[in-house]
Amino acid sequence: MVWALESSAQARESTAFRVSLITGAGFLSDSANTLTPDSMTSLSVQHRFTAQNRLSNQFPTWVKLKIPPGIPPGEYCTTTRVEEIIHLYLFRSGETVHQQNGRNTPPSTRSVPRRFMNICFSIHPTDSVIYLRVDPIQGDAQPLAIFLEQKADVDALIQTNSHLSFFITGGLLIIFLTSLTLFLFLGDRNYMWFCLYLFCMYFMVNGQFLSFYFGETFPRLFLNSAANQLYFVFAPLSLLWFAFSFFDIRKKSLGWKRAFISLMIFSLVCIITIPVNLTLNSNLILLYNIVSVLTIAVYAGVAFFRQNFQPARYFLFSFAAPVLVALLIVANEMGWLTVTGLNLLAGVSFLLQSLILSLGVVTQYQQVHEELMKITFTKMQQERETEIFKSQNNELLVRNVTIESQKMEIEEQASKLAELNGTKDKLLSVLSHDLRGPVGNLSSVMSLLKSKHLSQEEFQRVSEHLRLDVDTTYKMLEEVLHWVTSQQQGIVPNPVVFHVETLVEEVIQLASLAAAKHIRIEAGDLREALVRADRDHIRIILRNLVNNAIKFSPDHSTIRINVTPEEHHIRISVADQGPGISAERVERLLRGDKIESTRGTKGEKGTGLGLLLCRDFIQYNHGVFFISSTEGKGTTISFTLLRADNVV
Repeated sequence: MVWALESSAQARESTAFRVSLITGAGFLSDSANTLTPDSMTSLSVQHRFTAQNRLSNQFPTWVKLKIPPGIPPGEYCTTTRVEEIIHLYLFRSGETVHQQNGRNTPPSTRSVPRRFMNICFSIHPTDSVIYLRVDPIQGDAQPLAIFLEQKADVDALIQTNSHLSFFITGGLLIIFLTSLTLFLFLGDRNYMWFCLYLFCMYFMVNGQFLSFYFGETFPRLFLNSAANQLYFVFAPLSLLWFAFSFFDIRKKSLGWKRAFISLMIFSLVCIITIPVNLTLNSNLILLYNIVSVLTIAVYAGVAFFRQNFQPARYFLFSFAAPVLVALLIVANEMGWLTVTGLNLLAGVSFLLQSLILSLGVVTQYQQVHEELMKITFTKMQQERETEIFKSQNNELLVRNVTIESQKMEIEEQASKLAELNGTKDKLLSVLSHDLRGPVGNLSSVMSLLKSKHLSQEEFQRVSEHLRLDVDTTYKMLEEVLHWVTSQQQGIVPNPVVFHVETLVEEVIQLASLAAAKHIRIEAGDLREALVRADRDHIRIILRNLVNNAIKFSPDHSTIRINVTPEEHHIRISVADQGPGISAERVERLLRGDKIESTRGTKGEKGTGLGLLLCRDFIQYNHGVFFISSTEGKGTTISFTLLRADNVV
């Protein structure tokens, strides 16, 4: 912060009485550090004074000043731009008058309380020469400018400076407390870093004000040159960190991020050099302040003009007054202009900068908050749209599942329909083929009977074969009709309670084919077999199972019908001594697959629907269908029915 660094040096003050004392002044660098006020009067020392107006940064510098003629006796003050301790000596009547002032001088020992660069003393008519001893200055060697002013004018200026210092302090305190309160309530870290910048910058700019009130109590903080150097490092460092947060440099380009971090690291270099060489460190701090301010100002301009970041304009405009004061200080030091009150201008410019920066922080918070609200609103809208999309997607998924289920049902129905159509075509083919023979034979016999070409013995022999053909054909037609009815979902069970014994007897009596093959049908004890089921369905099942057993049983074999009581069911089984069924055909029958019809032991024909029809009817009556077969030994087909005493 070049303007703050320079503002702490007092420039030439314009008062009613102001006289330069540099004309005819002599300068002497005490390289041996042995000169004393008593040695000033010796001729050897007087000859060593030269006209070279330079203050040493390594050794004390003695300055011999002549009081201009015509200056009336009274109270006067010398005014310089040097902050280091300056001792003033006057030799009167064998006595030495001593006064001192400077930054590192405690307020109680200063000749004037508030100003570093003023030494006040009395001028008597006999006084003609003033000697000054200036401590080694910090920084490069510089010329000395010194003026003589009336003490009343200096006191008036000090009083004005005091009032203005209190005003600046009060204004900065209000901004500081307001920013701190906003940080505590809003949680925005920009306010915290801004408070840190105000704190560090205030210590740097108001060194005189603080050293007067707290120098005696805390000399290491306000009268120590090294501590003063730290203030000049922490001020730009806090500004860098504040700008780093204000512009959110973390998310910016790598080049700017490196620039800011490099300047922050450079502050560590300045801090390290403080105890080593204060003169060297003064030059580093001056460079550090200038580069820091230029970097931040340039980035603020870039952010404002290129990135359309509106709060950056406050950041950029806040540098206008401090930079102007810095230029005035440089011009004043170089002798190009004569400007008074630069230290006060520096304090006012800092107050103005703090006010503008506070507006920038508020604007930045509002803009970020508005953007955050927009992002939040957009996010909520997106989440709502996402929820709507998910809902619609779920509805589509449900519809897709429904459509897929319907598609599978249609495909299954189509498959069943294709299978039924195939079965129908096959049945029509079988019926057209198998019915043609018996009907043709019956027509031929009837023609022979009508023409009386058939004898009684021949008719008796032929009629037995015709009866068997007609019975077989009837059974085939009956199976087909029952199967067609079941496939059309026309079967509605009508359960009643009945004895299985009577039903088995009816089925055995109707088994006419058994006598032709000399097959004996035996039934176990059926008296306890009381069931609840559709009687007609069970009759069809038993007739199909018995006829199927007769069809595949060899001559002179036995078919057994057994009833076995179980806990909740009655198991009815029909066992034959036929060739048996392969395991693959048994599995297909249990699955309900349509299989090819197999001829019986006498060449009996069938449709292949009998066992499938039995399986379906058993399921309609809440029973279970079982097949147990061993090839070459016979087959046992059984099913279960609900016991009448177990039906609720």
